[in-house]
Amino acid sequence: MKKIARAIISMGVVLAFSACSWEVPQNVSVRTNADYNFSLGTFEKELDSNMDLSSMLGQTGEGNDTIATYDYFPGKKDKNVQHFLLEVKILDQKLLSTVPDASILDILFNSGDEIDLSALSSLGVNLQAVPANAVSLDFNPSTMMAGMKQALGEEMAGKIEFTSIPMYLYCETAKGLDVEAALEIYYSDDPENDPTHHRAGVDPVTLLPVTLADGTTDGTLSNKPKPAYTMEEKTVITDLADFACIGSKPIKLETLLSESNEAIQENDKLCISYQISTPTGKITRAEVEAGLPLALYAVIDLPVSFKVKDDLKLDINELTKNAKGGSSSGSDSSSDGSKKENEELKKILDVIEAVEIRYVAYQLPFYTKKEGSKSGMKLGIDLVGDGSYEYAEIAVVDKDKKITEADKQSIKLDPKTVLKMKDLSNLNPNIQLLMKKDTKFSLPREKAVAMNLEITLSTDGDIKVK
Repeated sequence: MKKIARAIISMGVVLAFSACSWEVPQNVSVRTNADYNFSLGTFEKELDSNMDLSSMLGQTGEGNDTIATYDYFPGKKDKNVQHFLLEVKILDQKLLSTVPDASILDILFNSGDEIDLSALSSLGVNLQAVPANAVSLDFNPSTMMAGMKQALGEEMAGKIEFTSIPMYLYCETAKGLDVEAALEIYYSDDPENDPTHHRAGVDPVTLLPVTLADGTTDGTLSNKPKPAYTMEEKTVITDLADFACIGSKPIKLETLLSESNEAIQENDKLCISYQISTPTGKITRAEVEAGLPLALYAVIDLPVSFKVKDDLKLDINELTKNAKGGSSSGSDSSSDGSKKENEELKKILDVIEAVEIRYVAYQLPFYTKKEGSKSGMKLGIDLVGDGSYEYAEIAVVDKDKKITEADKQSIKLDPKTVLKMKDLSNLNPNIQLLMKKDTKFSLPREKAVAMNLEITLSTDGDIKVK
Protein backbone atom coordinates (compact mmCIF):
# COMPACT_ATOMS: atom_id res chain seq x y z
CA MET A 1 0.00 0.00 0.00
CA LYS A 2 2.94 2.31 0.68
CA LYS A 3 4.08 2.01 -2.93
CA ILE A 4 0.66 3.12 -4.18
CA ALA A 5 0.61 6.03 -1.73
CA ARG A 6 4.06 7.17 -2.87
CA ALA A 7 2.96 7.03 -6.52
CA ILE A 8 -0.13 9.18 -5.82
CA ILE A 9 1.92 11.77 -3.88
CA SER A 10 4.50 11.95 -6.68
CA MET A 11 1.80 12.69 -9.29
CA GLY A 12 0.34 15.39 -7.05
CA VAL A 13 3.72 17.15 -6.77
CA VAL A 14 4.23 17.09 -10.55
CA LEU A 15 0.78 18.63 -11.21
CA ALA A 16 1.30 21.36 -8.60
CA PHE A 17 4.45 22.67 -10.28
CA SER A 18 3.15 22.35 -13.85
CA ALA A 19 1.75 25.18 -15.99
CA CYS A 20 -1.99 25.85 -15.90
CA SER A 21 -2.29 24.64 -19.48
CA TRP A 22 -1.73 21.08 -18.35
CA GLU A 23 -4.92 19.00 -18.55
CA VAL A 24 -5.58 16.71 -15.58
CA PRO A 25 -6.48 13.20 -16.84
CA GLN A 26 -9.92 11.83 -15.92
CA ASN A 27 -8.50 8.44 -14.87
CA VAL A 28 -5.19 7.60 -13.21
CA SER A 29 -3.90 4.04 -12.74
CA VAL A 30 -0.82 2.66 -11.01
CA ARG A 31 0.93 -0.52 -12.05
CA THR A 32 1.43 -2.85 -9.05
CA ASN A 33 3.41 -6.04 -8.68
CA ALA A 34 3.87 -6.28 -4.94
CA ASP A 35 2.61 -7.72 -1.65
CA TYR A 36 0.28 -5.68 0.60
CA ASN A 37 -0.53 -6.37 4.24
CA PHE A 38 -3.85 -5.65 5.95
CA SER A 39 -4.53 -6.31 9.62
CA LEU A 40 -7.62 -8.41 10.32
CA GLY A 41 -7.35 -7.41 13.95
CA THR A 42 -6.20 -8.40 17.39
CA PHE A 43 -8.87 -10.68 18.77
CA GLU A 44 -9.06 -11.01 22.58
CA LYS A 45 -11.82 -12.52 24.70
CA GLU A 46 -11.76 -13.69 28.31
CA LEU A 47 -13.83 -16.87 28.74
CA ASP A 48 -13.42 -17.76 32.44
CA SER A 49 -16.97 -16.68 33.28
CA ASN A 50 -18.34 -18.74 30.35
CA MET A 51 -16.51 -21.86 31.48
CA ASP A 52 -16.65 -21.71 35.28
CA LEU A 53 -17.83 -24.38 37.72
CA SER A 54 -21.50 -23.37 37.75
CA SER A 55 -21.81 -23.14 33.96
CA MET A 56 -20.09 -26.46 33.32
CA LEU A 57 -21.59 -28.58 36.11
CA GLY A 58 -25.03 -26.97 35.90
CA GLN A 59 -27.21 -27.69 38.95
CA THR A 60 -25.07 -30.58 40.23
CA GLY A 61 -25.34 -30.71 44.01
CA GLU A 62 -27.47 -27.55 44.25
CA GLY A 63 -29.79 -27.79 47.25
CA ASN A 64 -28.23 -31.11 48.29
CA ASP A 65 -26.33 -30.90 51.57
CA THR A 66 -24.61 -34.24 50.94
CA ILE A 67 -22.74 -32.90 47.88
CA ALA A 68 -20.21 -30.06 47.74
CA THR A 69 -18.54 -28.78 44.57
CA TYR A 70 -15.21 -26.97 44.36
CA ASP A 71 -12.82 -25.47 41.87
CA TYR A 72 -9.74 -27.72 42.13
CA PHE A 73 -6.08 -27.02 41.30
CA PRO A 74 -4.25 -30.12 42.63
CA GLY A 75 -0.86 -29.10 43.98
CA LYS A 76 -0.92 -26.05 41.69
CA LYS A 77 1.01 -28.26 39.28
CA ASP A 78 -0.67 -28.19 35.89
CA LYS A 79 -2.35 -25.00 34.72
CA ASN A 80 -3.24 -26.65 31.40
CA VAL A 81 -5.98 -28.81 32.94
CA GLN A 82 -9.02 -27.40 34.72
CA HIS A 83 -10.28 -29.68 37.53
CA PHE A 84 -13.46 -29.68 39.61
CA LEU A 85 -14.12 -31.62 42.83
CA LEU A 86 -17.41 -33.27 43.78
CA GLU A 87 -17.44 -34.30 47.43
CA VAL A 88 -20.21 -36.74 48.39
CA LYS A 89 -20.98 -37.52 52.02
CA ILE A 90 -22.13 -41.15 51.80
CA LEU A 91 -22.64 -41.80 55.51
CA ASP A 92 -22.29 -39.76 58.69
CA GLN A 93 -23.55 -41.27 61.94
CA LYS A 94 -22.48 -42.30 65.43
CA LEU A 95 -22.25 -45.96 66.35
CA LEU A 96 -23.42 -45.20 69.90
CA SER A 97 -26.97 -43.95 70.38
CA THR A 98 -26.04 -42.69 73.85
CA VAL A 99 -22.66 -42.08 75.44
CA PRO A 100 -22.08 -44.01 78.71
CA ASP A 101 -21.84 -41.83 81.81
CA ALA A 102 -18.54 -41.14 83.49
CA SER A 103 -18.92 -43.92 86.10
CA ILE A 104 -19.25 -46.58 83.42
CA LEU A 105 -16.33 -45.14 81.48
CA ASP A 106 -14.23 -45.21 84.67
CA ILE A 107 -14.92 -48.94 84.96
CA LEU A 108 -14.25 -49.62 81.27
CA PHE A 109 -10.96 -47.73 81.15
CA ASN A 110 -9.69 -48.43 84.69
CA SER A 111 -6.73 -50.45 83.45
CA GLY A 112 -5.60 -48.49 80.42
CA ASP A 113 -6.27 -45.94 77.72
CA GLU A 114 -7.62 -48.47 75.22
CA ILE A 115 -10.11 -51.34 75.37
CA ASP A 116 -11.59 -53.85 72.98
CA LEU A 117 -14.88 -52.75 71.46
CA SER A 118 -16.57 -55.94 72.70
CA ALA A 119 -16.11 -54.75 76.32
CA LEU A 120 -18.93 -52.23 75.81
CA SER A 121 -21.60 -54.93 75.61
CA SER A 122 -20.48 -56.45 78.91
CA LEU A 123 -21.73 -53.29 80.63
CA GLY A 124 -24.92 -53.01 78.59
CA VAL A 125 -23.62 -50.45 76.11
CA ASN A 126 -24.85 -51.53 72.68
CA LEU A 127 -23.82 -50.36 69.22
CA GLN A 128 -26.30 -48.98 66.70
CA ALA A 129 -26.63 -51.00 63.54
CA VAL A 130 -25.96 -49.13 60.31
CA PRO A 131 -28.88 -49.92 57.99
CA ALA A 132 -28.08 -50.63 54.34
CA ASN A 133 -28.85 -47.57 52.29
CA ALA A 134 -27.81 -45.47 49.29
CA VAL A 135 -27.16 -41.84 48.48
CA SER A 136 -27.84 -40.17 45.14
CA LEU A 137 -25.13 -38.03 43.55
CA ASP A 138 -27.86 -36.01 41.81
CA PHE A 139 -26.42 -36.13 38.30
CA ASN A 140 -25.63 -38.35 35.34
CA PRO A 141 -23.34 -37.86 32.33
CA SER A 142 -26.02 -36.19 30.21
CA THR A 143 -26.70 -33.61 32.95
CA MET A 144 -23.03 -32.84 33.34
CA MET A 145 -22.24 -32.85 29.63
CA ALA A 146 -25.20 -30.55 28.91
CA GLY A 147 -23.54 -27.82 30.95
CA MET A 148 -20.22 -28.43 29.24
CA LYS A 149 -21.78 -28.32 25.79
CA GLN A 150 -23.43 -25.03 26.66
CA ALA A 151 -20.08 -23.64 27.75
CA LEU A 152 -17.95 -25.21 25.00
CA GLY A 153 -20.38 -25.47 22.09
CA GLU A 154 -23.06 -27.88 20.90
CA GLU A 155 -20.57 -29.34 18.43
CA MET A 156 -19.24 -31.33 21.42
CA ALA A 157 -22.38 -33.51 21.49
CA GLY A 158 -21.43 -37.17 21.14
CA LYS A 159 -17.89 -36.38 20.01
CA ILE A 160 -15.93 -36.35 23.27
CA GLU A 161 -15.34 -38.69 26.20
CA PHE A 162 -13.55 -38.22 29.51
CA THR A 163 -9.97 -39.51 29.62
CA SER A 164 -9.74 -39.90 33.41
CA ILE A 165 -12.08 -39.50 36.39
CA PRO A 166 -10.53 -40.75 39.66
CA MET A 167 -12.71 -41.15 42.75
CA TYR A 168 -11.20 -41.31 46.24
CA LEU A 169 -12.96 -43.08 49.12
CA TYR A 170 -12.37 -42.00 52.72
CA CYS A 171 -13.47 -43.31 56.11
CA GLU A 172 -13.38 -41.31 59.32
CA THR A 173 -13.81 -43.39 62.48
CA ALA A 174 -11.96 -44.55 65.61
CA LYS A 175 -8.32 -45.20 64.74
CA GLY A 176 -8.36 -48.79 65.97
CA LEU A 177 -11.65 -49.91 64.38
CA ASP A 178 -12.14 -52.14 61.37
CA VAL A 179 -15.51 -52.28 59.61
CA GLU A 180 -16.43 -54.78 56.91
CA ALA A 181 -18.37 -53.07 54.14
CA ALA A 182 -19.73 -53.48 50.63
CA LEU A 183 -20.15 -50.42 48.39
CA GLU A 184 -21.44 -50.12 44.83
CA ILE A 185 -21.89 -47.23 42.45
CA TYR A 186 -24.66 -47.52 39.84
CA TYR A 187 -27.52 -45.75 38.04
CA SER A 188 -31.08 -45.75 39.30
CA ASP A 189 -34.20 -44.05 37.95
CA ASP A 190 -35.80 -43.96 41.42
CA PRO A 191 -33.00 -43.42 43.95
CA GLU A 192 -35.27 -42.07 46.71
CA ASN A 193 -38.00 -44.71 46.75
CA ASP A 194 -36.00 -47.66 45.48
CA PRO A 195 -32.34 -46.81 46.08
CA THR A 196 -30.94 -50.24 45.23
CA HIS A 197 -32.73 -50.54 41.86
CA HIS A 198 -30.05 -50.73 39.19
CA ARG A 199 -30.58 -49.38 35.71
CA ALA A 200 -30.86 -52.36 33.34
CA GLY A 201 -28.04 -52.47 30.83
CA VAL A 202 -25.60 -50.51 32.99
CA ASP A 203 -23.51 -52.74 35.23
CA PRO A 204 -22.84 -51.39 38.73
CA VAL A 205 -19.21 -50.81 39.71
CA THR A 206 -18.01 -52.41 42.95
CA LEU A 207 -16.17 -49.91 45.14
CA LEU A 208 -15.69 -52.33 48.05
CA PRO A 209 -14.43 -55.01 48.35
CA VAL A 210 -11.44 -53.88 46.30
CA THR A 211 -9.10 -56.21 44.45
CA LEU A 212 -5.55 -55.88 45.73
CA ALA A 213 -2.30 -56.21 43.82
CA ASP A 214 -1.88 -59.86 44.88
CA GLY A 215 -5.33 -60.75 43.53
CA THR A 216 -7.03 -60.98 46.94
CA THR A 217 -9.98 -58.81 47.91
CA ASP A 218 -10.37 -56.50 50.87
CA GLY A 219 -13.61 -54.97 52.05
CA THR A 220 -12.36 -53.54 55.33
CA LEU A 221 -12.98 -49.92 56.23
CA SER A 222 -10.43 -48.41 58.57
CA ASN A 223 -9.60 -44.88 59.54
CA LYS A 224 -8.48 -43.19 56.30
CA PRO A 225 -9.71 -39.63 56.89
CA LYS A 226 -10.49 -37.19 54.11
CA PRO A 227 -7.60 -34.70 53.89
CA ALA A 228 -8.23 -31.21 55.23
CA TYR A 229 -8.38 -28.98 52.17
CA THR A 230 -5.89 -26.19 51.71
CA MET A 231 -7.74 -23.34 50.00
CA GLU A 232 -6.67 -20.33 47.96
CA GLU A 233 -9.74 -18.13 47.88
CA LYS A 234 -12.44 -20.58 46.67
CA THR A 235 -10.03 -23.08 45.09
CA VAL A 236 -8.88 -26.37 46.67
CA ILE A 237 -5.14 -26.75 46.04
CA THR A 238 -4.58 -29.94 48.10
CA ASP A 239 -3.42 -32.78 45.85
CA LEU A 240 -5.52 -35.78 46.88
CA ALA A 241 -3.06 -38.12 45.15
CA ASP A 242 -0.60 -37.39 47.97
CA PHE A 243 -2.87 -38.87 50.69
CA ALA A 244 -3.97 -42.38 51.61
CA CYS A 245 -7.48 -43.46 50.69
CA ILE A 246 -9.50 -46.64 51.05
CA GLY A 247 -8.07 -49.28 48.74
CA SER A 248 -4.76 -47.35 48.47
CA LYS A 249 -5.58 -45.94 45.00
CA PRO A 250 -8.47 -44.06 43.42
CA ILE A 251 -11.29 -45.82 41.57
CA LYS A 252 -11.57 -45.08 37.85
CA LEU A 253 -15.01 -43.77 36.88
CA GLU A 254 -14.44 -42.63 33.29
CA THR A 255 -16.21 -45.67 31.78
CA LEU A 256 -19.20 -45.31 34.11
CA LEU A 257 -19.49 -41.61 33.29
CA SER A 258 -19.27 -42.11 29.54
CA GLU A 259 -22.26 -40.53 27.87
CA SER A 260 -22.06 -43.08 25.04
CA ASN A 261 -23.99 -45.73 27.02
CA GLU A 262 -27.46 -45.39 25.53
CA ALA A 263 -29.02 -47.37 28.40
CA ILE A 264 -28.51 -44.39 30.73
CA GLN A 265 -31.75 -42.39 30.69
CA GLU A 266 -32.13 -38.65 31.27
CA ASN A 267 -33.89 -39.14 34.64
CA ASP A 268 -31.32 -41.65 35.97
CA LYS A 269 -29.15 -40.64 38.90
CA LEU A 270 -25.74 -41.91 39.85
CA CYS A 271 -25.97 -43.56 43.31
CA ILE A 272 -23.67 -45.16 45.86
CA SER A 273 -25.06 -47.94 48.07
CA TYR A 274 -23.48 -49.30 51.22
CA GLN A 275 -23.81 -52.26 53.58
CA ILE A 276 -21.92 -51.98 56.87
CA SER A 277 -21.19 -54.87 59.28
CA THR A 278 -20.56 -54.66 63.04
CA PRO A 279 -17.16 -53.06 63.65
CA THR A 280 -14.34 -54.68 65.62
CA GLY A 281 -11.12 -53.43 67.17
CA LYS A 282 -9.77 -51.16 69.88
CA ILE A 283 -11.23 -47.87 71.08
CA THR A 284 -10.15 -45.05 73.40
CA ARG A 285 -12.18 -43.22 76.02
CA ALA A 286 -12.14 -40.00 73.97
CA GLU A 287 -13.55 -41.88 70.97
CA VAL A 288 -16.35 -43.35 73.08
CA GLU A 289 -17.14 -39.91 74.51
CA ALA A 290 -17.44 -38.67 70.92
CA GLY A 291 -20.05 -41.39 70.24
CA LEU A 292 -17.81 -43.50 67.96
CA PRO A 293 -18.45 -41.54 64.75
CA LEU A 294 -18.41 -43.29 61.38
CA ALA A 295 -18.32 -41.19 58.21
CA LEU A 296 -17.79 -42.22 54.58
CA TYR A 297 -16.88 -39.82 51.76
CA ALA A 298 -16.50 -40.23 48.03
CA VAL A 299 -14.51 -37.41 46.41
CA ILE A 300 -14.58 -37.28 42.61
CA ASP A 301 -11.77 -35.47 40.80
CA LEU A 302 -13.25 -34.28 37.50
CA PRO A 303 -10.49 -33.12 35.13
CA VAL A 304 -11.98 -31.29 32.14
CA SER A 305 -9.92 -33.44 29.83
CA PHE A 306 -11.29 -35.34 26.85
CA LYS A 307 -10.52 -37.63 23.96
CA VAL A 308 -12.09 -36.73 20.62
CA LYS A 309 -14.17 -39.62 19.22
CA ASP A 310 -14.85 -37.93 15.89
CA ASP A 311 -13.38 -34.89 14.13
CA LEU A 312 -14.40 -31.85 16.17
CA LYS A 313 -14.78 -28.34 14.77
CA LEU A 314 -15.29 -25.50 17.25
CA ASP A 315 -16.52 -22.12 16.03
CA ILE A 316 -14.47 -19.42 17.79
CA ASN A 317 -16.94 -16.71 16.74
CA GLU A 318 -19.81 -18.65 18.35
CA LEU A 319 -17.79 -19.59 21.43
CA THR A 320 -16.91 -15.98 22.19
CA LYS A 321 -20.06 -14.12 21.17
CA ASN A 322 -21.45 -13.96 24.73
CA ALA A 323 -18.09 -13.55 26.43
CA LYS A 324 -17.59 -10.52 28.62
CA GLY A 325 -14.62 -8.20 28.31
CA GLY A 326 -11.84 -8.27 25.76
CA SER A 327 -11.82 -6.67 22.36
CA SER A 328 -11.75 -7.39 18.69
CA SER A 329 -10.16 -4.65 16.67
CA GLY A 330 -7.99 -3.92 13.66
CA SER A 331 -5.08 -1.57 13.35
CA ASP A 332 -7.49 1.35 12.78
CA SER A 333 -10.60 1.01 14.96
CA SER A 334 -12.27 4.27 13.88
CA SER A 335 -15.12 4.15 11.37
CA ASP A 336 -13.28 6.56 9.04
CA GLY A 337 -10.16 4.42 9.20
CA SER A 338 -12.12 1.21 8.53
CA LYS A 339 -13.94 2.78 5.56
CA LYS A 340 -10.66 4.02 4.09
CA GLU A 341 -9.06 0.59 4.47
CA ASN A 342 -12.07 -1.13 2.85
CA GLU A 343 -11.87 1.28 -0.11
CA GLU A 344 -8.17 0.53 -0.48
CA LEU A 345 -8.88 -3.20 -0.27
CA LYS A 346 -11.51 -3.02 -3.06
CA LYS A 347 -9.00 -1.29 -5.33
CA ILE A 348 -6.56 -4.15 -4.88
CA LEU A 349 -9.03 -7.07 -5.12
CA ASP A 350 -9.17 -7.03 -8.93
CA VAL A 351 -5.42 -7.51 -9.25
CA ILE A 352 -4.93 -10.14 -6.53
CA GLU A 353 -2.91 -13.18 -7.58
CA ALA A 354 -2.58 -14.93 -4.18
CA VAL A 355 -3.72 -14.52 -0.57
CA GLU A 356 -1.97 -15.63 2.62
CA ILE A 357 -3.36 -15.39 6.17
CA ARG A 358 -0.70 -15.01 8.83
CA TYR A 359 -1.49 -15.38 12.51
CA VAL A 360 -0.03 -15.52 15.99
CA ALA A 361 -1.93 -17.23 18.84
CA TYR A 362 -1.06 -15.97 22.32
CA GLN A 363 -3.80 -17.88 24.13
CA LEU A 364 -6.43 -20.50 23.21
CA PRO A 365 -9.39 -21.87 25.24
CA PHE A 366 -8.19 -25.45 24.68
CA TYR A 367 -4.89 -27.19 25.30
CA THR A 368 -3.53 -30.15 23.38
CA LYS A 369 -0.26 -31.92 24.00
CA LYS A 370 2.21 -31.67 21.19
CA GLU A 371 2.92 -34.79 19.15
CA GLY A 372 6.32 -34.21 17.59
CA SER A 373 6.22 -30.74 16.03
CA LYS A 374 2.41 -30.67 15.85
CA SER A 375 0.20 -28.98 18.42
CA GLY A 376 -2.78 -31.35 17.99
CA MET A 377 -5.02 -28.49 16.82
CA LYS A 378 -5.52 -26.72 13.54
CA LEU A 379 -6.81 -23.25 12.83
CA GLY A 380 -9.50 -22.95 10.18
CA ILE A 381 -10.13 -19.71 8.28
CA ASP A 382 -13.22 -18.98 6.20
CA LEU A 383 -12.37 -15.59 4.74
CA VAL A 384 -15.54 -14.96 2.72
CA GLY A 385 -18.06 -16.38 5.20
CA ASP A 386 -19.49 -19.21 3.09
CA GLY A 387 -18.26 -22.12 5.25
CA SER A 388 -15.26 -23.01 3.05
CA TYR A 389 -12.59 -23.39 5.74
CA GLU A 390 -8.90 -23.89 5.03
CA TYR A 391 -6.65 -25.27 7.79
CA ALA A 392 -3.12 -25.12 9.11
CA GLU A 393 -1.37 -26.05 12.35
CA ILE A 394 -1.62 -23.65 15.27
CA ALA A 395 0.56 -23.35 18.37
CA VAL A 396 0.58 -20.89 21.26
CA VAL A 397 3.35 -18.28 21.49
CA ASP A 398 4.37 -16.66 24.77
CA LYS A 399 2.64 -13.26 24.83
CA ASP A 400 5.59 -11.69 26.67
CA LYS A 401 8.01 -12.77 23.95
CA LYS A 402 9.10 -10.37 21.21
CA ILE A 403 7.29 -11.71 18.15
CA THR A 404 9.43 -12.46 15.11
CA GLU A 405 8.41 -13.46 11.59
CA ALA A 406 9.31 -17.05 12.51
CA ASP A 407 6.59 -17.06 15.19
CA LYS A 408 3.88 -16.32 12.65
CA GLN A 409 2.07 -19.26 11.10
CA SER A 410 0.24 -19.05 7.82
CA ILE A 411 -2.50 -20.39 5.56
CA LYS A 412 -2.17 -19.87 1.81
CA LEU A 413 -5.67 -19.71 0.41
CA ASP A 414 -6.85 -21.90 -2.42
CA PRO A 415 -7.14 -20.04 -5.77
CA LYS A 416 -10.89 -20.78 -5.74
CA THR A 417 -11.19 -18.76 -2.52
CA VAL A 418 -9.30 -15.89 -4.13
CA LEU A 419 -11.83 -15.87 -6.99
CA LYS A 420 -14.68 -15.72 -4.45
CA MET A 421 -13.04 -12.72 -2.78
CA LYS A 422 -12.91 -10.92 -6.13
CA ASP A 423 -16.54 -11.71 -6.86
CA LEU A 424 -17.80 -10.60 -3.43
CA SER A 425 -15.43 -7.60 -3.03
CA ASN A 426 -15.69 -8.16 0.72
CA LEU A 427 -14.13 -10.05 3.63
CA ASN A 428 -16.27 -11.74 6.29
CA PRO A 429 -13.78 -13.92 8.19
CA ASN A 430 -14.86 -16.80 10.42
CA ILE A 431 -12.45 -18.75 12.63
CA GLN A 432 -12.64 -22.29 13.98
CA LEU A 433 -10.42 -24.81 15.71
CA LEU A 434 -10.20 -28.35 14.37
CA MET A 435 -9.28 -31.33 16.55
CA LYS A 436 -8.95 -34.60 14.71
CA LYS A 437 -10.27 -37.93 15.96
CA ASP A 438 -8.25 -39.40 18.89
CA THR A 439 -6.84 -35.98 19.85
CA LYS A 440 -6.66 -35.49 23.62
CA PHE A 441 -7.41 -31.99 24.84
CA SER A 442 -8.19 -30.16 28.05
CA LEU A 443 -9.46 -26.81 29.23
CA PRO A 444 -6.69 -24.74 30.83
CA ARG A 445 -7.31 -22.90 34.08
CA GLU A 446 -7.10 -19.54 32.33
CA LYS A 447 -9.60 -19.69 29.50
CA ALA A 448 -9.31 -17.01 26.83
CA VAL A 449 -8.68 -16.33 23.17
CA ALA A 450 -5.93 -13.94 22.13
CA MET A 451 -4.88 -13.93 18.48
CA ASN A 452 -3.55 -11.53 15.91
CA LEU A 453 -4.40 -12.04 12.24
CA GLU A 454 -3.18 -10.28 9.13
CA ILE A 455 -3.72 -10.85 5.43
CA THR A 456 -1.06 -10.61 2.73
CA LEU A 457 -2.29 -9.92 -0.81
CA SER A 458 0.07 -10.61 -3.70
CA THR A 459 -0.92 -8.40 -6.67
CA ASP A 460 -0.12 -8.07 -10.37
CA GLY A 461 -2.00 -5.51 -12.45
CA ASP A 462 -3.20 -1.91 -12.74
CA ILE A 463 -4.99 -0.22 -9.83
CA LYS A 464 -7.26 2.72 -10.54
CA VAL A 465 -6.45 5.52 -8.10
CA LYS A 466 -8.55 8.33 -9.69
